[in-house]
Amino acid sequence: GAVVNLCSATLGAGVLSLPHACKEAGVVGAVLLLGGAALATVASIRLLVRACTYYQLYTYESLCDVLYGPRLRTACELAILVFCQGCAVAYIIAMADILQQAQ
Repeated sequence: GAVVNLCSATLGAGVLSLPHACKEAGVVGAVLLLGGAALATVASIRLLVRACTYYQLYTYESLCDVLYGPRLRTACELAILVFCQGCAVAYIIAMADILQQAQ
């Protein structure tokens, strides 16, 4: 229980479901999908770096504020807050399971 909770919190559900997705897509489909996801990740990171460099901003929130206005800045802040809250809760649950098993 604790190991699965900790892995799920740190790796995410996507990584843990990757073997099943690869089985369903087949070897060629899995390679194409993973390659496409890797290219999209690289492109989005490069775009973020270019925008941050151009505007001399170094946080998602400030970049959202300049590019899209205060409403999206607030949405971005809330998304980061919810993500951090979820990670903290998963970590506490995993630690509680580990400590409970140690007794």
